[in-house]
Amino acid sequence: MKPHDNRAWLLLLPAGLIMLLVGVVPLVAVFNYSFHDIFTLQDLHWVGTDWYREIVRSPRFHGSLIRSLLFSGIVLAVQLPLGIAIALKLTRMSHGRTLVIMLLALPLVVPWNMIPMMWLNLIRPTGLL
Repeated sequence: MKPHDNRAWLLLLPAGLIMLLVGVVPLVAVFNYSFHDIFTLQDLHWVGTDWYREIVRSPRFHGSLIRSLLFSGIVLAVQLPLGIAIALKLTRMSHGRTLVIMLLALPLVVPWNMIPMMWLNLIRPTGLL
């Protein structure tokens, strides 16, 4: 057996610390803020779980939750078989395969900050929709 080498873990430490700072710390801060009234700019006012109780009892929340779960289920039921079918078709294609892959990857090239601008241009009164 090889001796256990800790150098690999030492090399991963900076990336792990960055992930911790960028991901976990904001998550904990948001969780902490959810128990406070942060809308008053002077000081943080503790509200505890009052807002959570209010949301769970709200009929609007129940309707929204049902619509979100229904939408997620429909999207999953459509996209998963569609993605598998496209992948299987691409493996059998001999001509035009590169073009199809480029067209499928095109949305990944568009910067995320441009997507809301495109939607705003589509739904404005003089837009396409």
